[in-house]
Amino acid sequence: MKGDIFCKDIFDIESEGGLYEGDKRFKYDLVYSLGVIEHFENTKRIIDIFSTMVSEKGLIVSIIPNFSALSFHKLFCYCYQPEILKIHNLLSLQDLIKAHNIEGFKIIDSGYLGKFSMGIPAWGVSARKIFGSNLQKHRDIGNAITKFVWNKMKNVESYVGNQFFAPYIYCVIQKEFE
Repeated sequence: MKGDIFCKDIFDIESEGGLYEGDKRFKYDLVYSLGVIEHFENTKRIIDIFSTMVSEKGLIVSIIPNFSALSFHKLFCYCYQPEILKIHNLLSLQDLIKAHNIEGFKIIDSGYLGKFSMGIPAWGVSARKIFGSNLQKHRDIGNAITKFVWNKMKNVESYVGNQFFAPYIYCVIQKEFE
């Protein structure tokens, strides 16, 4: 797969009015953000910067952790890795949609994504030693709980992609063409 790789400060891209290399301006059909925008205080500003990189009819897809008020994922992180919550701008689905509501784009889809998982928290980030210091024991217990919940919830239609169990929130916008 052919692609372009840039190592730039996102705020340099903003000040330059887009992604440039010399006189060449780069535009893409898809700008995909997985676990990026929630690390910035001004989420809308980041989406505005992404919008300068989108071609006509192009898409911006943003996926962030579900740290909304009633999500299991947020509760799990609070109990197990509270430091994770401190490095995130905790956005709800409504906050994400609001940040993506920018001029010249329309919202295509948004919602909750995925099903319950205990495998989302970051490895290598200090965790509370709920089950002792053996990381393999933590993984085994997490896997067992995940499988238990999946088996108990497999026949519940609204289980996948709901605000309580989904590990992610997403929003997709498309550039409106003239």
